[in-house]
Amino acid sequence: MNRSGEIHPRCCVRVTPVYTCLALFAAHTTDPATAPDPDRTLIMKHLAFRVDRDNFSSAQNRLRKHNIAFTVEDHTVSHSIYFQDPSGYRLEITTWEI
Repeated sequence: MNRSGEIHPRCCVRVTPVYTCLALFAAHTTDPATAPDPDRTLIMKHLAFRVDRDNFSSAQNRLRKHNIAFTVEDHTVSHSIYFQDPSGYRLEITTWEI
């Protein structure tokens, strides 16, 4: 997102309506390698974002709208949405407002 609030044309996930944008860029190849096996490689396994309850609900609606599969987990003290980015990395959106 630039200073005037416009979304970069390659931005795939807009986390909140105004302030946060996660930019995911396609590989510069027609034959990209798949994500490493997280059980056999020392890598970041997933990236988590904390949001308020309204944005948590909004995220579920946006994922459904774009046909992105996700799961919701109740951790007793928080709720989380889990889904994968186009390269197979796990993303989490969590709220402590339950």
